[in-house]
Amino acid sequence: RPHVPADRRVLMWTSPGSSTIHDRFSKLGIGPDLQARIYQGLLRATSEPTRDTYGAGLLRYHQLCDRYQINEGARMPADRLLLAAFIADALGTCGGKCIRNWLNGLRLWHLFNDAEWNGDEGWLPSLKKAGDRAGVPFKRPPRGPITKKHLRALRASLTLSTGFGAAAWANATSCFWGCRRMGELVLKSANRFSTEHDTCRDTRISFITVNTREVVDFHLFAFREHGVWRPLVKDHFKRVADAIFITACLEAVFGHSYRIGGSVELLLAGVEPEVIMKLGGWTSLCFLMYWRRLEQIIPDRITSAWQARMRQFASGHGHPFDSNSLDFDRDE
Repeated sequence: RPHVPADRRVLMWTSPGSSTIHDRFSKLGIGPDLQARIYQGLLRATSEPTRDTYGAGLLRYHQLCDRYQINEGARMPADRLLLAAFIADALGTCGGKCIRNWLNGLRLWHLFNDAEWNGDEGWLPSLKKAGDRAGVPFKRPPRGPITKKHLRALRASLTLSTGFGAAAWANATSCFWGCRRMGELVLKSANRFSTEHDTCRDTRISFITVNTREVVDFHLFAFREHGVWRPLVKDHFKRVADAIFITACLEAVFGHSYRIGGSVELLLAGVEPEVIMKLGGWTSLCFLMYWRRLEQIIPDRITSAWQARMRQFASGHGHPFDSNSLDFDRDE
């Protein structure tokens, strides 16, 4: 197990079980060049941050095996009892989602080595549920939404005539109205930009006029500083925004708060939930987890539904919809 970045562990860490797939490559005459292309394709199926998380699970798994002196040959394919021991060892030390991510990392490691995966059998489903329950104390509280007050405070404090100010405002409004995760639009590190995975400039957009009209193959919200193009980095943006919100005595927010706030604002505006799901890239009902301010959304939606039905009934029977126009004293 060489010392490599976490996102490369699923590819670079091996076990005696890894020899099986290499023997099959040799028998079929699939050479190193084509093998490399296969594995590069597999790597592209997951994002780097996801592989970072999975790599952490792989490290935790081997630490457990080392601690209990589990034979290298027994680590892959992992017996379901060994996987059960892995989950049991983690119970109560982290959240259930964390344990599931670690297991997903092990599953991907098995996939890369074309090894049988036994992580969905026997006791495993029950132990995963136990992980969810034991991990409740580790769950973070629901993220509050960014509101229009936050955006107004941000707009009032940023200087849009500067490169950073224009980039920061463009990012904030894009995250909010596009219902996007902050990590989808800005970089985690200035040194980890990739034209393949990160949001790039493909066409001219309005805020580029602040940073000259040059179109560069760089991060979408890059800006010029001292004559050098710099990408907008998440931590830098959040530090500036958080300081503004604290000064304005507004609720503390997080990266996901923009996505949540945009969803809430669009729901309050009457946009159909299915449209918001598409806009934000949700593909399942987990979208419902992001709903906030239900005390406003639900009555508003119910009232709108009633009004629509009343309007339809009145129109179908030739009655005015406005109750002020009804003559209750008229004899029929």
